[in-house]
Amino acid sequence: MQSFVHPLLRYSNANLESFSRYANANDIAQIAKTAGDRYLQYVQEGLRQVVQTEAATEYSRALISNYTKFMNESAQALLGIASDTQEFINEQFERSAWRWKQAGEVANNFVDASAAMTSGTMRSSRDAAERASSAIAKAAKASMEGTEEPVTSGAGAARPRHQRK
Repeated sequence: MQSFVHPLLRYSNANLESFSRYANANDIAQIAKTAGDRYLQYVQEGLRQVVQTEAATEYSRALISNYTKFMNESAQALLGIASDTQEFINEQFERSAWRWKQAGEVANNFVDASAAMTSGTMRSSRDAAERASSAIAKAAKASMEGTEEPVTSGAGAARPRHQRK
């Protein structure tokens, strides 16, 4: 059984080979080159004539004017952005300085409070030590004199005392 695809492929390949020989023929290549050169000359002459018209001159002026306006507006917009950025940076710097100042004040208050607590603790400890020392001195004196007085504060409080005989 013969496939219909094989004859179609052979037919297509034969046509491609024929076209390739035709397109690569010297006389066809020379005609194509001449036609291409004429076309380019025609286009160039047409463009030269178009460029020399008043409409083309007016179009060029309008393009230059539009570009000039665009550049001026772009420069103004960039200057505005730069100004806004500078204001933003200044505000952030001021806020940062204020926050550092607040942090410094909090730190100073903490140090002052710590010093006051330490000072108060030292005074309380010193007062307690003086009371304990006084109580010990009283107890020692009473012990030497043979009189017993109950110790109400400081070291040795509520400890029973034995009398000497």
